[in-house]
Amino acid sequence: MSYFISMTQTAEIFTARSGQPSARIRDEDGAVRHVHSTVRPEDEARYFPPPERYGNILLLEGTGLGHHLASILKSAGPEVTIVAVEYFTELLGHCASHALAVLPNTVLTLSGASTDEEIAAVEKRLAAAGGTTVTTVRHPVTASYHRDFYDRVLSRISAACLRPRTPEARRFPKILLLHGGFFLQNEIRDAVAAVTAEPPALFPYERFAAGAAYEQAVRSAIDDARPDLVLSVNMKGFDGDGALAGMCGRSGIPAVVWFVDDPHPILLPHRQFISASMKALTWERAYIPYLKECGFGSAQWLPLAADPALFPAVRPDTTEAPAVGFVGMSMAGRFLADIRRRFLWDDALAPLVERASDLLLRQPGADPAELIRSAAAETRSRPLFTDEHNAVWLRSYVIHYASMKRRREAVSALARLGVETYGDPDGWRESVGAAVKTHPDVGYGAPLARLYGSIAVNLNVTSCQMPSAVNQRVFDVPLSGGFVLTDRQADMNELFEPGTECATWGTIDELKAMTVEYAANPRQRARIAEAAGRRVRHEHTYERRMERLFALTR
Repeated sequence: MSYFISMTQTAEIFTARSGQPSARIRDEDGAVRHVHSTVRPEDEARYFPPPERYGNILLLEGTGLGHHLASILKSAGPEVTIVAVEYFTELLGHCASHALAVLPNTVLTLSGASTDEEIAAVEKRLAAAGGTTVTTVRHPVTASYHRDFYDRVLSRISAACLRPRTPEARRFPKILLLHGGFFLQNEIRDAVAAVTAEPPALFPYERFAAGAAYEQAVRSAIDDARPDLVLSVNMKGFDGDGALAGMCGRSGIPAVVWFVDDPHPILLPHRQFISASMKALTWERAYIPYLKECGFGSAQWLPLAADPALFPAVRPDTTEAPAVGFVGMSMAGRFLADIRRRFLWDDALAPLVERASDLLLRQPGADPAELIRSAAAETRSRPLFTDEHNAVWLRSYVIHYASMKRRREAVSALARLGVETYGDPDGWRESVGAAVKTHPDVGYGAPLARLYGSIAVNLNVTSCQMPSAVNQRVFDVPLSGGFVLTDRQADMNELFEPGTECATWGTIDELKAMTVEYAANPRQRARIAEAAGRRVRHEHTYERRMERLFALTR
């Protein structure tokens, strides 16, 4: 009796127009899906170039009839063992007797009809080889059928092929960091190197297009690094086909994702690939239940921090600095337009967004989806979206629209006190008009540190995607020697000592009164800024966060 076989689909081989064999899968209800072209299936090979390098094992995840393997098999040296895994026995038999039969290589095959003993025998042969590395080639069509079969078989093969780990216990895990040009990735890289005295292995995901090239590159990175965990910020570096998630799961390597933005839109293309072997960290506690609901094995709080190397306390230049300044986006103009382009925006939704954003500003921490439903009922809006993609992006739009309104209100309230903005000048001019002086973006790091230290009162207005969390400014400003007046967030009281290490405002009237008070009291500002800076340097650096990350992901 077969270990996996199911009769829900059958594979049929027929002759294409070119005279070459092709194949299709027929469901029990008669529905048909073609595995290869009905015209020239042999042309499939051009879309599967040989990998840049081969491991000791060439793993074929789905073979179809093998049309795609022509150049791949030709480039594999005779020392490479080929493991062909294909659910449909008819397809595997054809591939084995044609594309694979002419090779000098050792060829091992497994199908949906394979018994547990046959799978165990392949495991044993691979394990006996020792020190193997794997190059995986996936045939997307046939590999999409019966994922339970592929996941179970490939996890066993991957486990058999893992290089033995060094027996000595390590204090810190070995990291494979998915690295590109995104926020925090460089800070994490440097912090890991400082804490562990060993730079993390980097996978430069932006260099590889999705598909076969990406899969080969990430597989090679895992083989080379043999990491204890794979780390991503906001799922950056994960592909939309689930290849990396699958590799981590099959290899027993935990994938850890640190979310520093609302995970709802981030997870839209990835949610189906989330598994209990993956761990989530989030800078905002409110998202922990959602992340667990999505299937992460654990979800825990890890707040932002600062990098002293990027934000040194430098001598400020106060000659032209304003008494009050806000460094950051308006969240108006192009920012909102970009979100509208991500879903089926209709101007008829504008009254709903206006009302829902008002409700969110009055009820911080409330479920935005519930507020959208309430607003729809009040405004008698057009029917709400029923599909997840449009519903999630409408939710995101409401959150950021509310953030825009909150920032506009705060900055406008300080116009008479001479507040100036830095960054997003077009957005700020659209949002608050000519009453506020605007400046271009300031380079992140030392130039921004110098600006923070020069402004007497650095205003902070937190995005509404963060009901309780704090943003980067509350760490960067005091590290730079500057004073920050921030809106009241619950996490501030846990991260800083109220009154002595931080100054917070709640209402707009409080904001105006406190701005006047602190602008006139440089000694009081300096005392709070110095105490906050000490706290950041001692407790809120990215080195401390990496130590916490290692503890949370053991």
